[in-house]
This record gives sequence, C-alpha cells and structure tokens, in this order.
Amino acid sequence: MYQLFSSIAFCSLLIFAVGNSDLVQASSKLRETEKEESILRNVLRALIERNHVRQQKNSLHFTGRNADISLKRENEANKENTADDDLGNDNEGDVDNAHDYKVLGKKGDSKAVHDKYRKDHIKNAHTDNTEAGVQEEEEECNEYYHQIEMAIKHGRNPDDVSKPDVDCEIYQNEKRMNGRSKRFAILNPGVWDRGIVPYLFDAVSMYDEEKQFSRIRAHNHYEYWTCLRFIPYTETTQIDYGLSHNNYLKHLSTGGCWSFVGNLAKKNGQNINCCGNDVCVHELGHAFGLNHEQKNPLYNDYLSVHYSNIQESYKSQYYERNIKSSWMFGYYDLSNVMHYGMYTFTTGGPTMSVFDPDLEYLVKKTDPYQYYLFSEVSQITDCKGLKCGDFTLTCDNSGYQAYIKDQCTCRCPEGLDPAMGCRTRYDGDRMLASKWPSDSFTILGTQTTGCPSGFYEGSLTQHHKDTKQSHVSSIFSADVISEPTSTAYNFCTKKKTDEDATSLNWPAGKYCIYQQDEVCPSGFTSGYIQYDDLENPSNISGILPNGQFESDSRFYFCCRSDGSTSSPVNLPSGEPFIIFPSTRYCQEVTGMTSNRQYLRIKNDQELLHTNGDIPYMTISYTVNYKLYFCYYSPLGFDVDSTSYSRWPAEPFSLIKASTGCPKGFESGQFVEYSYYSSVSSDTYSSLSSSDQSLQYQFCTKPQTTPIGEQTTWGPGSYCIIRSGGSCPEGFSEGSISLVDSQPPSDISGSLPDGSYDDSITLHFCCREDGFTRNPLLIPNREPFILFKETSSCQKVDDMSFEEETYTVGTKDNVPTTSGHIPKILARSYGKVYFYFCYYYPTTYDCGEIIHLSTTGQTVVDISSPQYPLPYPSGRKCYWNIIAPPGFKLKLDFDDFDIVAYSDGTCEDRLEVRHSLPGQFGLSYCGDRFPNTVITEENQLGLTFETSLRNSAKGFSARVTLLNENDSSFCYTNNGENYRGKVDITRRFAKCVPWSEVKHCLSSTYNPMDLDDDLLNNYCRNPGHGTRPWCITNKYLCTRGYCDVCGIEKCYDIFDDCEKRVTDMLSCERDPEVQRGCRMSCNMCNQQPQTGVGSVTCGMPVVPSDSTSGVLKESYSVDETVVLSCDTNAFETQTITCLADGTWSNAGFTCGRCKTGWIPYQGQCYKAFYDEVDRDTAVTRCASENNAILASSRDAKENGFLTSLVQDGVYFWIGIEDNFWADGEPVEWTNYKDGSTKSCAYIADGDGKWRGTSCSSAKYIPYVCSYSPQARKICKDASDNCRKYVNADAQACTNDEFVWHTCPKTCGYCNQIEGNCPVPSVTLESNTELVNSDSALAIGDVLQYRCKSGYSHTQGDLYRACKRIGSFTGDPPKCSVSSTVPEPNNNAPLLSMGKSLSTRYSYTGVNAMMTIQKSGKIVKWQFYSETDGTVALQVWRPTSTDKTYTLIGQNEIPDSFVGGIRTFEVPTENQIDVQNGDLIGIFSLNAEIPFERCDTATNGETYGSVVRSASKKYSVSDWSVSTQYTFQDVSDSCRIIPVTAFIL
Repeated sequence: MYQLFSSIAFCSLLIFAVGNSDLVQASSKLRETEKEESILRNVLRALIERNHVRQQKNSLHFTGRNADISLKRENEANKENTADDDLGNDNEGDVDNAHDYKVLGKKGDSKAVHDKYRKDHIKNAHTDNTEAGVQEEEEECNEYYHQIEMAIKHGRNPDDVSKPDVDCEIYQNEKRMNGRSKRFAILNPGVWDRGIVPYLFDAVSMYDEEKQFSRIRAHNHYEYWTCLRFIPYTETTQIDYGLSHNNYLKHLSTGGCWSFVGNLAKKNGQNINCCGNDVCVHELGHAFGLNHEQKNPLYNDYLSVHYSNIQESYKSQYYERNIKSSWMFGYYDLSNVMHYGMYTFTTGGPTMSVFDPDLEYLVKKTDPYQYYLFSEVSQITDCKGLKCGDFTLTCDNSGYQAYIKDQCTCRCPEGLDPAMGCRTRYDGDRMLASKWPSDSFTILGTQTTGCPSGFYEGSLTQHHKDTKQSHVSSIFSADVISEPTSTAYNFCTKKKTDEDATSLNWPAGKYCIYQQDEVCPSGFTSGYIQYDDLENPSNISGILPNGQFESDSRFYFCCRSDGSTSSPVNLPSGEPFIIFPSTRYCQEVTGMTSNRQYLRIKNDQELLHTNGDIPYMTISYTVNYKLYFCYYSPLGFDVDSTSYSRWPAEPFSLIKASTGCPKGFESGQFVEYSYYSSVSSDTYSSLSSSDQSLQYQFCTKPQTTPIGEQTTWGPGSYCIIRSGGSCPEGFSEGSISLVDSQPPSDISGSLPDGSYDDSITLHFCCREDGFTRNPLLIPNREPFILFKETSSCQKVDDMSFEEETYTVGTKDNVPTTSGHIPKILARSYGKVYFYFCYYYPTTYDCGEIIHLSTTGQTVVDISSPQYPLPYPSGRKCYWNIIAPPGFKLKLDFDDFDIVAYSDGTCEDRLEVRHSLPGQFGLSYCGDRFPNTVITEENQLGLTFETSLRNSAKGFSARVTLLNENDSSFCYTNNGENYRGKVDITRRFAKCVPWSEVKHCLSSTYNPMDLDDDLLNNYCRNPGHGTRPWCITNKYLCTRGYCDVCGIEKCYDIFDDCEKRVTDMLSCERDPEVQRGCRMSCNMCNQQPQTGVGSVTCGMPVVPSDSTSGVLKESYSVDETVVLSCDTNAFETQTITCLADGTWSNAGFTCGRCKTGWIPYQGQCYKAFYDEVDRDTAVTRCASENNAILASSRDAKENGFLTSLVQDGVYFWIGIEDNFWADGEPVEWTNYKDGSTKSCAYIADGDGKWRGTSCSSAKYIPYVCSYSPQARKICKDASDNCRKYVNADAQACTNDEFVWHTCPKTCGYCNQIEGNCPVPSVTLESNTELVNSDSALAIGDVLQYRCKSGYSHTQGDLYRACKRIGSFTGDPPKCSVSSTVPEPNNNAPLLSMGKSLSTRYSYTGVNAMMTIQKSGKIVKWQFYSETDGTVALQVWRPTSTDKTYTLIGQNEIPDSFVGGIRTFEVPTENQIDVQNGDLIGIFSLNAEIPFERCDTATNGETYGSVVRSASKKYSVSDWSVSTQYTFQDVSDSCRIIPVTAFIL
C-alpha cells in the first residue's frame, strides 16, 4: 500500500505518492462515515496544496460576472516578456479556438507569427501535481479483480487470490466482474446506466458560480455530443430515473484535479475535482471509464516515452496496458483530451516525442471536438441501445452512429454529410429536415414562416404579361411576390437524406411537389409546365426546382393520385408548408388545416405547354393560367392573433447587421457622444462613427411564439442585449454604464433595455454554460450579430463569422459595470473596446468527395475556387479524398497563396487533415507550401474557408494514390524490410550513425535490433514507427522519418535561400545550408526507387549446419524460408526476402537464438503473453527447447527483462526459495514487497519484484530463457559484419552483437591471438598508444590518444583488428591545440520547447557555458527560431556571486529563421578568452530556444543558468569591461543551443 486514495485518477496532472504506512492503513477506515471521509479529504487537500503550484493570471480583458474591469496601461513594460517562459507555455491554451494555424513562407518568418504559434500550443495540458499515485491503486484493484476472474475461469477458489494492500471493495460490482473495460483499464468500469449522471456541487468549496459554470461547460460538452445527461441529484433521483444505484458525482474544488474511474455504484456520492473546462472534460472521461491514452499499447507506432525525463514516482503513468487485457478500438489518438502533454511529470525535458513532426500539433493542442473520445464514451454508455435502437443508417468513411444535439445521426469526419451516411460532401445541416421523407424535393415557402426547418432556400423572378384578372387568391400565404408583369418565387428544397428504419415514406394520396435531383420519389410520376414569358427569368439564387430557366420558365413536378384526398396522410405537422393538389381538392394531412389558394400568370402569345402529370390548374382566355396550391398550417396556428418566429420566444435585442434586421425584428437607433467613438472601416454592422459620436442601430425581437426546430437558446458563451425587462432562461444579467460627453440624440424606433438620458447604460444577457466550439442551433438564414462573452466567437450552426470591435468612452472616465457582461477591454484613460461577432450564412458551393483506386482514378488535381484568379470571399469548401483501406494518399502543392494576418493567424485558411480521419488538422495560410504531405490512413481532408474581407490567388494541388503494400512502393510492412542507403530525413536532416546512439530507443547493438541491419546512418525501421526513420541528434535522440522511396518533393526549407546561398561554396561549407536550401544547392538528386513488385530474391544459400524445405529459384519480397539446425529441430531461423533483393540475416542456425527469441549474455529470451499460473509457466517454458523461467541475477539483466516485456505487464521470473531455475543461488534482489515469499514476479516497468506463493492463484505472462547448443560452424549471421566494424572500430566490444551477429568477424569463433601486429606511431603524428600489447587478436581495439597540448585532426583514434591481419581506419594525426578551433561544448543545436526572453543576457556556471581553453573565439554556432539581432558574449566571473565582467561580444544582425546559424568571426572582432570564461547570449528580438533539464542528472552540464538583472534595448547598451549583475531563473537547468569555437 503506497497511495492515499483508492481508485482515483488524479489529473491535470502530476501526482504525489504517499509512503506513510500509518496514513495508508487509516485510509480504509476513514471511508466508513461522511465525517471520516471529510477528514480524509482534508488530509488530501493539505498534500495537494503542498505540491500545487498555482499559475498567476494577469488578465488584460474583462469578461464574465461580478468582477471589476481590468485596466491595461500602455507602457513598454507590458509589451515585453515578463517571464522566462512567456514563450512555450506549459499550460493549456484556448482550445475553443478550434483552428490551429500555421503561417507558411516568408509571411510566416516574422517573430510575431512565431510567438503566436508557440503561445497557442500547449506543451502540457496538465499542470498540477495531483494525479498518478492514487491511480496506481485503481489499477491494482483492477488487476486484483481480473485475477479473481482468471481464478474462477481455471477452477480455482477466488479466495486464493492475494489481496492487495488497498481497499478494493468499492469496485466490487457485477458490471466490473463481467467484462473488459473500454480503452485501457483491465476490468469494465461501472457504467452510468440509462445515460443519467446525477451530480451535486459541494456547498463549501463550490459555492462560486464561476467554478460551477466551468464544470457545467464540460457537462454540456458531453451532452452535446453523446446521450449522457447530467441531472442535479436529489434523494429521489434513483427512483425518478429508474437507476440501479444511488450514486452521484460530487464536484469539489480542493486543489488538484482528479476523478475516480467509472461509476462506483456502491458509493453514495462519488467525489470529483475536475477543475473546469477541458481539464474537466478529461476528468469526466475518467468518471465514464476512460484511462489515459498514452497507455494505449499502440503508442509505439507514434511516439517514444523518455523515461529518463519522467519523475521516478510517475513513470507508471506511461506504462502501456497489457494488450490482452484491454479493449482496443484499433487506433491511437494523439489529440485525445485523455492524452498527457509532452511535459507531464517532467524532470526537465519532454517526457514524450512524437515520431512524425507533422503530427506533433495533435499532442500540443487538444482536439476541441474530441471525435474519438465521444465515440468511446457513447459505446461505454450504449447510446445506440438507449436512444438509437431503430437508427439503421450506415455511417461510412470512418463515421459512426451517434446521438448528437438530441438526435440520432452519423458523426462524420469534417466535410462529410451525416444525413447521407458520410458518403457525400456536407453542404448544410440536412438532419433538421429528416422528419420528412428521405427523398429530395422542392416546395414553395410561406409568407409567415418561410421554409420548413432544414430546407434550403432558392429564388427566381419570372417575367410575364400583365393580366386584368386577379394575380393571386384573396387569401395568399405563399412566399411569392406577384407584380403585374413579374412573379418572384421563393422555393424551399429538402435535400436527400439517407433512409433508415425511422424514415417517413411518402403516403398515398393526391398531391404534387416540385421535382428535385431529376427524379421523382417512389409512387410519383413526373411532368412539367412551361410558360411563354416576356423575358428570361432573373434574380436566380440558391437551389431551384428542376426546370429550364434560360429562356421561358419550365417547372418540373412530381405528382401522385393513388389515394383519397379525404383520407388524411401523415406528413410533418409542426410548422406550415405548401404542396400542390393534383385534383381540385386539397389532400388532407393529419394535424393540419388546409386552404386552397392560387397564383395566376398570363402567357405572352403561345398556349401553355404541359407534359405528364402536373398540379391542378385552370385556364381562362386561353393565356391566363391559374395554378392552385394548398397552404397547410398546424391546428391552432393563428397568424392574426399570434406572432410566430423561428427565434426563441423571449424578447431580446441585437446590434443591426449591415444587411438589416432578421425577419420579424423591429429597428431602433440612437447616437452616443464620446471622445473615443470608432468602428472599423470594414465593419459588417450598421454601427457608424463620426466626429466623436457613434450611431447605434438595433434589431429588437418582441415576444413571439416559436415555430420550427431551432427555437431555443443553447448552452454556450455569448451575449445578447436585454429587452422586455428580463433575460431569457439560461442567461444572467449585467449592465455597462458609459460616461458620455453629452446626452444621446436621434433616439427612435424600438430600443433595448437601458438608460438613454445623460449617458448610455446598456443591459446585457450573457451565458457561459457551454464551449464556444459547439454550434448553437438558432436561425441561420439571415445575418445577425452577437457579443463575445469570452475570447472566441460562439459558433452557430451553418454560419460563418467575422470578429469585430467598436470603441466608446470619454477621457479619464472609466465605465461602471455590474453583473454578467460581454467581453470588453477598458483602458485606464477611458477608452473601451467592445467585441462582437458578425454572423452570415455559410456558402458551401465548392469542394467534392473524390475516390481514388487502382482500378479507377489514381491522381486528382484540386484547386481553390476560380483559381488562378483570386478566390471568392465568404466560402467554405470541403474536399475529402478517399482511398481503399490499406492505401495512403500524397498531397503536393503546385501553388499556394492564402491571406494571413500579421499577428500569426490566418485570415483565410486551408486546413489539412492527414492523420486519423476524425482528428482536427492544421490550418495553413501564407505564400508557399513546399513540402509533401502523406496521410497516416486512407483519407485526406481539406477545408478551405475564406473571410469576407481579403482575397489572394489561392492554391493548386495534386493528390496521388499510394499503396505501401503494392508493387509500386519500394518497401512493405512499414519499411521494416527496407535496406537501401538513404541517410537523410524527409526534412533533409542528416542521419546519425546507429552505432553512436546506444542510449536511444534503437541502435546497432540493442539486443532487440540485431537483425534489423542498422548499418552506418542509413534509414531503417527497427520498429516504433510507420515508415523508415533515423536518429538526427544523438544527444536528445531526436528522430525523423525518411523519404526512402523518393516520392516526396525536394524543396528549400528556408525562405531566404537566395540570401544564404551566394555560391556553391556556401553549400559545401555549411551543412545547415545544405539542409535548408536543398534545391538552391542543387542537391535534389534522389530518384524514385524500384518498386517491390519488380524485386525478387534468388534461391537462398543454406548454411552447412542447416536444412530447409524445397527451395525455389526466385522469391518475392516478404516471402520466407525456414532453416532448421540439422541437430536440433527447435533451433530455426526464418529468413525473409527483403525489399532490396537480399535475404535477412542467417549465416548459421545451430547455436543461434531462434527467430523471435532475443539474445542476452549467451542465452535466448522470449516473452509470452498468455496469462498462466506459475506451474503452467514452468511447464510451457520446458516445452520450448527445455527453457526455464528467466533469471534476473543483477540490475543489468533485470533492466533487460523489463525492456523485453511490454511496459506495465506483470510477468513471472524464475526465482523459487532463493534459487534461480538453473539452480544458482540468488545473490541480488529487487523486491518492492513480499520478499519472504517463495516465488516472485516483476510487477512494474521499473523492474520491481513482488513476492508471492509459488502455488498462488496468479495468472500473468512469463519470460523463458534457454541455452542454445554449441555452434557447428564459424560464420557471421550478416554479410555486413566487415562494414559494421569498418564503420565503428569498437563494434566488437558489444557482447550480444558479437555473439549473435558477427562471431567470425569479431573473433568469437576461430580466434587468432596476435593476429594484428601493433604499428608504431610516428613522431609527426603527435600521438601515443594506449595499448601496451605488441599484437592484438581479431576484433580487439587499438586505441590512440593525442599528446598533451595537441588536438585530434585526422585519422582514427580507435582501430579494430581485422581477420586479414590489418587494422580498420587510418593512423591518427594530432595538431597543436592552439591551431585547432575546438568547440566549448556539444550542445544540441535544434528547435526546443521554450524560448529565452528577449533583451536579457543569459549565461551559466556549467560545462555547457564554460570555455575550456584560452585563445580567440573564431566561430559561433547557435539555433534561432526567428530572424533578428543577437549578441554572442563572453563573461568572466568576479569574486562577487552572480556578478560577471563582459569581456567581449559579437553582434549578429541576422540570426536567420528556423535553423543553425554559423557565424565566422572576422579577425578584428575575435574575442580573447581564458580558460574558465563563460559564453553567453543576448537576443534583442530573435527567438532563441532552450530546453529544460533535470538538475539532479544534468545540473553539472547544463545547470546554474542565470539571467541579467536588467534589460538592454540595443546591443550597444552593453559595455565591454563592465561588471553586470545576474540573477537566478526558474528552471535553472537549461540546454541552450549555442557553441563557441576557440582557436
């Protein structure tokens, strides 16, 4: 027992561990009563507060309720960075900003753009240290109940299962015992049955409304996207809702953020402290049964975990769950809110690294819409069974059935239409009209209510002759404007929706509709009416019925006459509509009253032309044609005494849009006089300003009766203006009183609530109970304006928006506020900014769904609308390109120019979704998109959204079908069979030799990688990725994917290559220029590689100690051959035909570990994941070549076993009564507990043992080991052994590599002592030998060193003895150190997680900053994120602590963007330095990155970083030979990418 609380997932997300056994033992007793639980909570609170670092908030904006206005003073101090970590914040950003922007090209090179990008990305969504420890208890209890389940399955007594030292009784319920859990917990969490989640707010800690609303927002997020419903708990809740439990969530606010996992149904009140907003979404995910995403066993393909950077107590939070005891959804969701951030539990650097830099944004910024999270919660809760049992629509293209916005529907990847089963392009919310039959059709709109909910509008004007007869019936309800010589129609079109079991069918009857989509619904027949018009139809817009409108007007109809008009038919009866009669009488409709009306049109000359079945009409005077229609209204619908509206019922006011007021609203206005009156010049509101005055124009809706589907205000964060004396339900009131220079004037019309006497007071209605990202369902056919409540505009269904401001205020007079008001910014001198959002209907008239396949189209070109002309404004286009399963897609841009703002965001944007289809993408803008994008799955999504203001050329791109498993690709199986020689990444970084990265995840000498041919620095995939990759920085193990097939574009990364590449010598002398200016350096010479379909392997050579089956002359890639040891059938080698036409390693078979077994110290090991008791494990090992349970004799072997087995999986080891399975006594142990027990297993990823009885009912995996037989032949397993040794002279010092891979080359067999005579060193070499031997054996290493005062310049200091009697490499040479420029450190020069504050100087008393020899600085290298001015400095310590003398500095006015800057110091500017001086860096305005590190392990190298006590505003402000004071910084252990070269 080592944690305090049972089964709590503490999040947000650092966790403390409690080792006090007395506290632990007391914890179970404290749960007995509410009083005792309160005591426990107080203990927990104290521990949390001790570990909790609260973030200081310096808000410049005011928003929300009952608070004072924040003032912003415009001075220099507030404009600058005030803390070291202003850039690269660890805290969660505003995920309500759904779009993650990246500005490309030269437009994206500015510091403002880069600052914005960093600040918008979260490095760690979880900042408290209150999570992990107690979650270990929950997992321990889950394991306990899983073992009970296994014991019962194997016929054992459940009481034989050892109980853990924690109280697990709370989890003992039937639901947990009957199945596996969702996501990664071992057993099924308790489900909140019926989708009902009762809750309460703790009266003491949750009294504050803002805290409550931060939780309610998270509640409503789940309610919007799932069937879960949060119900305030009462004593009768269980009975009222028919629940099987009396449990509820009790929201606390006691410090930290945490939750129990699942519904603890035995509890009567389940505590949760979810901290609000998206952290609360995370914690509620735990309460609904989810665990952390990084425990997903599939993480190995997407990221690596840096355990050395994780605090020791919290490493278990990164251990993956056993895949056999997990419910797998088949994907890994980097963007999930249940995923840890990249710095969670860090000791300094990142705790995780994403393999593909193009996917890193998914971890840095949580997905606002949580596509996959809500799918999983819906499955746990069984939303389909609860709400959508009759919903049979199939959701294709990665969509899924869901209950969203209180409706059964498909949830689709963005751009696909839910109403059509995710098979067509989205062009508006068709689901609102799904109560109608599924077919597409058109009807006339009505004057009172327009189109039915969910119908699309369209219009045209027909021009005809005048008639002396009445144009329309005396009662006329159609939305048609009839003039003497023209008729303006307003049509309503329902688009097709996919049919399911709940869909309505057209009933038999006698009626007609307009035809749509060139086909009539089943049961209807078609026909048309053609008029003889005076002029061609005009004013055509929107969607029209089928017809011919280029000359005379021809309208197509669909009619049926298979029923009786007097027999009522069932059609939607909630709102008025119009259909045509096919006879003289109206078809009766259930629940509706009808009224027959007509429209008369006079032809020009010719008689009316008709064909087929048409509506009932009459003709008079041969050219006057009366077309009848039937107007239907719901029973009780009274337009004479009742005002109907599609808006919510209550009165309210809005700022008037430039297009006017929505239908049914009343206008009003006044002029306010204030000194700071202004409106942006391109406003889309009706506000106007002039001469220190602001003219307001309002739209006020009176009390109305709602009609339609979108008639209630929904949860969100937005404000309206109060009217009618009170706010609508769900809103809270507030007011702003301004101080004006004179009373308002020109008051007229209908005004909102307020005071308009001497000054203006406006009353507002605001709400903050939902996230702005979840669209409101309110009328969306006309523009309108809402005020912001927070920093983001509230989204509205099928509406786009523009963000705007206006200002008012009088000098030195700050307005007064009360209650809940919109977001404003009040300056101290009286100027007030109001923030509002102009909404207009979204235009979806571009984009398409494209299917690529090998049997059809394999390439498609797409472009922005009107390309190459500037794209139109106010558009939203969706392209979804879909390939068959198993295929991928490649996206290349030929042209790219999309408008960007100067602040680092995109005015217009192209979002590219290339990861999981449901994940959000990066939104791009700027002036170029040079790199190739390759999808992770078989779908590519593009969303192009343009604003109303500016435009640019747009884009042109090509999408190509890829199949990594077909003959056109140069590898298969994620590149594990690739053996080519590409040695740069797809972003042109040079690969580091595999032999130099022994400390990284994979290397030449890792026992798990010995057969992966990790030769030189060639790209390979030894696992842990989805394509070939390599290490690019050996210090941080940074890695990148490679374009080994040559299918991606070669391009210049840098936008200023014309400046950097002055001639080809620029490329030759600077590797960074080679990387960033690939095309300008003429290095685009990689050719597409041969596809595996044209590669074959010849008949393999069978080693002399082996036998095989019948062999073929030729083999295709991935075909295998099994070689068997001729004296031991168990020992086999399975060799594979590789992508380059060679065979995988197998130079010998007998005495080599069988394929699938891993060598270690002359033994062969394998992990088996079947869950068995110890006796069975022993028996099964014995069946594997008489293997035994593996021993763990020392820390090194213990670490090997732990790395061999999946993290976090318990497994048996071969200890019994202090002896190992081979009979050797135990001399080293690593017990966590149970050391007195007879047997043991390893229970944690850190290798700790747990003792248990050998006969215990414990069912877990196991590791076997066996000793291979003696070898019969002396051969290398690999043909590349000589290459390995030539590349790394110390290769043969790695035992497993020698034994398993290169025994002959390294002299393990057929050794020849004294094979290589040691050559004498020459005087001019300035070297001496370390070895004293006169001759060395095969594989031994000859080591040299430079004489004192000399530095290595040529040749090799290490040389290996080869079997042919000579040494590898060349004899070394050393030169006088004073003539050799030497770096003062090996600091990694690359982009990092944070950035240094500008205008400060940084140095440090550590190895990284210290100069090791006297001389002159002749060169600097450093990494810069943005271009700007930097000074590289030298500081000399004084006798006073943290006081240094500036010895000299080199100013660099152009640091360049996003790369390593090399600066050769002119002779006259070279700084004289002494041994012990310190280098430093001062950035005036460039962004210089740094990475935090762990002081305990890296403090000597990177610690004790200090910063100047004062700022400087130019490089010249620093004076050489002057002393300056420095001060400590937070996170004083910092890796700063700067190096000085001293000559």
